[in-house]
Amino acid sequence: MWRHRLCNQTMLVFDFGCFAWHGYFELSFLTNDEPEMEMFSRDVDFMAQCRLYDFTSTYLSKWPQATELAIEMQQSYESASEPSAKADEFFLHVLL
Repeated sequence: MWRHRLCNQTMLVFDFGCFAWHGYFELSFLTNDEPEMEMFSRDVDFMAQCRLYDFTSTYLSKWPQATELAIEMQQSYESASEPSAKADEFFLHVLL
């Protein structure tokens, strides 16, 4: 369904949010359907204003394929002796 609805759009920005402390991942997209947003693409907070922000929760209601991994990430974060270092480790894995 979504492939059909978005097939004529170009993805300008893809954002993968990794929130170890909440046990949560989010996918967000900026498409050419929102040209006014392109100028904000270097602003850290701009993705929250995009139409397809947090696509997995807003449009799909949940992301079951990532639930187990998100729970494990949160448990690892909460049990770490240095939670901020553990969060950095998750962020680096997301980038790779």
